[in-house]
Amino acid sequence: MIANWLRNTFYGAIKVEVTGKLLSVLLNQLNRSGIPLLNVKRKSVESITFIINIQHFETLRTMVKNTESKIKIVRKIGIPFYNWRLKRRYMFTFGFVFFLLFIWTMSNVLWDIEIVGNNGKSLPYENEKIIREELENTGIRPGVWKGKLAEKDMIQSYMRETLQDRYVWIGMEIRGTKMLIIAVPFAKPPLQEKLAPSNIVATKQAVIRNILVHDGVAMVKAGKKVVPGEVLISGIVGAGKIIPAKGVVEGIVWYTVEVNVPLQREVETYTGESKKKYRLVLGNRELPLYLPSSLEVLQAGHDLKTVIRALSWRSLQFPIQLHVDTYFETKTQIIKLDEQEAKNTALAKASQKIKEQTDYLEVVSETIMKYNMDSEQVYLKLLAEVVEDITARKTITEQDILEHFPKPD
Repeated sequence: MIANWLRNTFYGAIKVEVTGKLLSVLLNQLNRSGIPLLNVKRKSVESITFIINIQHFETLRTMVKNTESKIKIVRKIGIPFYNWRLKRRYMFTFGFVFFLLFIWTMSNVLWDIEIVGNNGKSLPYENEKIIREELENTGIRPGVWKGKLAEKDMIQSYMRETLQDRYVWIGMEIRGTKMLIIAVPFAKPPLQEKLAPSNIVATKQAVIRNILVHDGVAMVKAGKKVVPGEVLISGIVGAGKIIPAKGVVEGIVWYTVEVNVPLQREVETYTGESKKKYRLVLGNRELPLYLPSSLEVLQAGHDLKTVIRALSWRSLQFPIQLHVDTYFETKTQIIKLDEQEAKNTALAKASQKIKEQTDYLEVVSETIMKYNMDSEQVYLKLLAEVVEDITARKTITEQDILEHFPKPD
């Protein structure tokens, strides 16, 4: 049975349907001739189907004529018929084989080299340039055949030895058509800022909320009102001794802002209509997968969102990307605000404006100083009380020392 199946597969076989009144005679003749039949099935009293090897087909036709029967080919089976179909579709076959070879070739080429630090971020340009030059010395560059690359351990050893004065460790990993280089530089000790003898002074008018002295002498206390330039922490700590004052001083500062909010505003909303277009991107080349006429310009405007999908298979990452551009249709709507909505919007806008204009640490309070509404807009004036770092460093001059230690009369 298996031998007949193999013979039919490699040499070809035909499934036929024979109709006639002398089917028993036909089957006996085939049996006496030693012609094997597979899957013999009777469809009706005068009809049977079976599979016969293509080598015995002419003999079968002669016997069918002798028994005054009719024969019909139902299906062709085996490699010879498959090859015949391929020959008829040679362009399709050639294209399919070429596509497989193309994918295989592209997946065995190194297309991209990414160099990052131990935090996953890109290195400075000069550092990355040095690493790329050393990689080229080992034959590693975009476009090289991966089979020609040296062993991973050899490349890592070479890079570590060559750049040992710059990096603690250098590792590499190949992910499909991309090579990832991880370079861990030596940790530089933090630079100690060398400060000249100086005072810490106020930068703006405020009321002191907190004061914390690290080095120097506190010149003010919490609750005191100060003006710009006033010394908060002095670096003059004794007769003839001056140091850079250090500390933290927080002050309460007041700001006022004015905002206008129209009672009508325009907003962009989605209509629910959208259109998509697809693009294949290979390097700097792009192949559109749509007809230009199929993507009409949306009359009311549109919002574009692009999704990029990298083509990959398991660990292989092909240098081809599918870009899906979705155009969402939008339209302009006019929204009318009632008085409370307009007031809340104005208050939020004023609060945001204060936060953007100040280096606040905390917003203590907000008070509406003035508010009115007409037929078109809402006007609001807001007073905000915020906590800020109000300090600046000022170098101690000879005049400061003389003022601190006045000469005796």
